[in-house]
Amino acid sequence: MSAEPFGYESWQIRKPAVEARDGVVASQHYRASAVGAEVLAAGGNAVDAALTAGMAIGALEPWMSGLGGGGFMLVYVAAEHRAYAVDFGMRAPLALDPDDYPLVAGADADLFSWPAVREGRNVAGPLSFAVPGLVAGYALALERFGSREWEQILAPAVALAERGLGVDWPLTLRVAQAAPALARDPECARVYLPGGHPPTGEPDAPQRIHLGELAATLRRLAEDGPRAFYRGDLARAIVADVARAGGRLALDDLANYEARIGSPLSVAYRDAVVHTDAGLSAGPALARVLGMLAERHAPGERPDPQAFVAYADCLAEAYAERLATLGEVNPAPTCTTHLSVADRYGNLVALTQTLLSIFSSKDAAGDRGPDE
Repeated sequence: MSAEPFGYESWQIRKPAVEARDGVVASQHYRASAVGAEVLAAGGNAVDAALTAGMAIGALEPWMSGLGGGGFMLVYVAAEHRAYAVDFGMRAPLALDPDDYPLVAGADADLFSWPAVREGRNVAGPLSFAVPGLVAGYALALERFGSREWEQILAPAVALAERGLGVDWPLTLRVAQAAPALARDPECARVYLPGGHPPTGEPDAPQRIHLGELAATLRRLAEDGPRAFYRGDLARAIVADVARAGGRLALDDLANYEARIGSPLSVAYRDAVVHTDAGLSAGPALARVLGMLAERHAPGERPDPQAFVAYADCLAEAYAERLATLGEVNPAPTCTTHLSVADRYGNLVALTQTLLSIFSSKDAAGDRGPDE
């Protein structure tokens, strides 16, 4: 009797090309892309669409980015033939005390393999809180480059947050990965661990989860304007909640925060110019990679094995240099959520926003007001 052949699976993984007449929005979540595309269709420009989609994705993938994070944005303004960099990275609170973070043996279990800190205080819990920059960065970009009103930028995110987060396999996977840390905070556990377990989407389990106070916070921010996040009642509520949790974020940290617009790091590569962020980010490493490739590799009509070896070698060398030589000053965020937008006017946006770690500090505010 002949043996049955072993079964196998054949996967084809591609990123299809996208064509559109009036612009394109590409993001990690199709609903965020659709929100941005609607802005373009209504006459908004690339910055309007990027900010609207970026705010919306915070309600669709809250483990990646949101109001408590930061990031940076590259904007190419076609009418000026010029690129700009908007920096809204997170910053440490002024009252941060290095003695709160004693090193212990080993490396942390987070994304970066940093030296381990006692109890993981640098990556989870109230002592890991940084000064958020996202709201300030959005407000500055909208004022300088956008054409819509602030409340219009937030409206789709408010609607998504009010609807709640649909339970699908990415949500289940992310929550399961972070479940031990999420379980330590009562509000995170209430939101993301219904019944004490990650949501699964099974018939007898929640099909949609309510994202705590996010919808109320977004509505408040839409009504009061972006300054309220840093100087108004909302700022006082944030600081009071952080203080109750044991963190060091103060009103002065929020009030003194400023996003910045500057020039990007622009690199000539063969017959093109690549614009990237100039801060403590992957931008300088990318510039180094492009420089090495220009010197060491002559491209053919299409990538071949030698091309991929060259890419890998240059990336490995550039990142070894980055880790060995870049210090811990003027910190900039790392990549988590990224989206790109092109509009009918020729404007381009590359937006990166981050919580730095999955689910950020795994510590969330409950139903608390500024006067409690």
